[in-house]
Amino acid sequence: PRAPTVFVGGIPKGTRVSELKALVRNLGVEPLRVLWRGGAGYTFLFFEQEEEAESAITKLAALEVGGKALRI
Repeated sequence: PRAPTVFVGGIPKGTRVSELKALVRNLGVEPLRVLWRGGAGYTFLFFEQEEEAESAITKLAALEVGGKALRI
């Protein structure tokens, strides 16, 4: 079975994976795994449960990185 996955786009160039992880953890979002494509401006967050992914979508919807809104 595939892990519930959340796409996060619109990540500004130069953002480090450690910065993004810290931001999402500060919101209480704890993905099992992060597939980082920061140079391309996006990442995928993988979760154990569908409910965790749905909660992450709600929490991340208002997140900005470098003054730029992310696409969830």
